[in-house]
Amino acid sequence: MSIVTLDTAKRHLKITDADHDVEVQLALDNAEGNVRTECKDAWDPAWTTADELPGTVYAAILVTLGALYENDGSNVSDTLEKAFAARNTLLVGIRVPTVA
Repeated sequence: MSIVTLDTAKRHLKITDADHDVEVQLALDNAEGNVRTECKDAWDPAWTTADELPGTVYAAILVTLGALYENDGSNVSDTLEKAFAARNTLLVGIRVPTVA
């Protein structure tokens, strides 16, 4: 179950019917998982609702959602790369730096 609701995701994607709910939920779950992974140890387990998320984390989930929903996974498009770059920019103040 995602922190961001299906209704919020559908509004973000401008979807008004229930025909694609399964696909939207799958993309939403993957987007949130992706952002959690990018946040690493900075992800706060106390964030259980969208209202508790920092705005940049919320925005990163929606940016990632849009990219994943629009890309069928058959290739890495320029749009997907730009979306992930935007996600990373949004998370700069959240993520714990990795030391190589």
